[in-house]
Amino acid sequence: MTHRRKALLSPRTYIMLLAAMLLLSGCTKYVVLKQEFPVPVMQKHPYTVTLLLEDSLRNYVHEEKFADEADWKVQFGIANVALYTQMMEGMFERVEVVNKLNPNRRYGTIIKPRMADYQLSTPTLSSTDYYEVWIKYELEVLTGKGTPVTSWPFTAYGRNPKKFGAAESALAEATRRAMRDAAAAVVLDFMNEPAVKAHFQGQSSGTGSGR
Repeated sequence: MTHRRKALLSPRTYIMLLAAMLLLSGCTKYVVLKQEFPVPVMQKHPYTVTLLLEDSLRNYVHEEKFADEADWKVQFGIANVALYTQMMEGMFERVEVVNKLNPNRRYGTIIKPRMADYQLSTPTLSSTDYYEVWIKYELEVLTGKGTPVTSWPFTAYGRNPKKFGAAESALAEATRRAMRDAAAAVVLDFMNEPAVKAHFQGQSSGTGSGR
């Protein structure tokens, strides 16, 4: 009676397999967003605003690690810059864009966007056919002298169906749709916020401090 010995992995083969498993578990999907956002077509508000786009918004990167699938790295880059620049230029008659304030200068009403949160869900995580994105922005409003007026948080949502072999593109499109949803929220609701409305009406009547 003959006995067959079980084949054992050689140390070299074991190390190669372990390295491959580690490589797969550490795989990261990169998404670089494009800056494709339309300028809203509307009657412009007759005010001068200063759009303050700080480096934290200009260089925002979201990184997320998952246990059961690839990690994600979403680079907003200048997409946020394009979104808010084109949005504000469509809403107001005069817009100045800066990345920091000069204490020796006079400004119009300062509007400072901030990324408060970004969440994503994949088909694997949600057991659906969609990539989904939630973005929470915050618009801080200050007088031209830097005195806080109000801070307005809002959440935007976007989703896109999965596409075979194009996970990055599908998530990028879901994020772009969320950003366009954010633009719609600002255009429709921002100027109706009570504190924002009172501030700009004060400018119109000459009692506000826009500068």
